[in-house]
Amino acid sequence: MGALAYYGKQDPASIPASVTSAVVNQLAQANPTEARQFVDKLPEGSVRDQAMDSLIQVRAQHDPDEALALASELPAGSRRENGISAALNAMAERDPDAALARLLQLPEAEQTGALGGVISSSAQLDVGKVASWWANLPEGATKQSAGLELSGAWARDDAASAAAWLTAQPEGEYREILVKRFVEEAVNSDPALAWTWAMRYPDPNDPNSSLRTVSSRWLAEEPEIAAKRIRESGLPAETIEELLKTPEKAVEILPTP
Repeated sequence: MGALAYYGKQDPASIPASVTSAVVNQLAQANPTEARQFVDKLPEGSVRDQAMDSLIQVRAQHDPDEALALASELPAGSRRENGISAALNAMAERDPDAALARLLQLPEAEQTGALGGVISSSAQLDVGKVASWWANLPEGATKQSAGLELSGAWARDDAASAAAWLTAQPEGEYREILVKRFVEEAVNSDPALAWTWAMRYPDPNDPNSSLRTVSSRWLAEEPEIAAKRIRESGLPAETIEELLKTPEKAVEILPTP
């Protein structure tokens, strides 16, 4: 008799805690109904909580709607948020429209926790669709948080298109926040473009913060190109000197002006 067949017939309360999650993981794939019944028979406490979390995670990969329903039964807190995020992320990988729609059905307080994963997964399939979805959101906290996630996700995958989208956004404090997020992510995919935007839209609270972020990474990857661009930036001499100090391996090859 296999372990699953053996433990599946035992009183869940009598099964060692060390194997409970493993049993749930296997049951959740083979027979989700039995898996839920198994979890429900466990005594209240951390073992049962871990078993339910495992059930949600496994079912998210097979049936995101079912996993979302299970997560929604949990009390408010990190476990509920993690479960909802897992279900919606898996849903977004299959059907971005459905995931984005279900996201907006959540209470606003729970939307923020799930936004990042849903938008990132959805944007990989159709970033234009996510941008249109975002544009139609009512003004408020959810739209602002979603815009930040979209700016970052888009910058990672297609910095040039993300920059075009940012250009179309109204000027103001919120665009400055979007730009900062864009620069943080675009530096990994297109440091030259990230530098351009960091120069164009400096952080009002710390004008050189984004420049430091970009220069540090760019000098590490393309020291000669980055150093030339920094030296020709027109920035004050002391700022240029500061930016050229990192990383050390880049400084060694920089010519003295």
